[in-house]
Amino acid sequence: METKKEFTAMDFLTFTVAGNVVVTDPVTGKEFLCFRQQDNTFIDSRDNQKLTPEQIYALVELRIEQAQKMDAEAEAKAAQEAANQQATPPPRFCAKCGSPIFAEAKFCTKCGTPVENV
Repeated sequence: METKKEFTAMDFLTFTVAGNVVVTDPVTGKEFLCFRQQDNTFIDSRDNQKLTPEQIYALVELRIEQAQKMDAEAEAKAAQEAANQQATPPPRFCAKCGSPIFAEAKFCTKCGTPVENV
């Protein structure tokens, strides 16, 4: 079984050529915060509002939690789909003519052979 990685805010930082620090949204994968070195401010890329470091940390932590929740939901959905596929009985075919036999059928719908003989 695969071990889950615990994410931190540092996992979403990148540094630009201009020396700015960009924070990538863990949910959308898009840039959403930027530290501008020229004026030492943090800017929310979505609305160009200045943010304090505390606001940024809280926002990144919230988005990390949301990303982890989305991952858990996707895993649960995939597990449910896998369970549903396993619960579906394999198709049956008539031993005499090879036609598919429906789950509740007692006779082959093509040649009439009883299902007990299939």
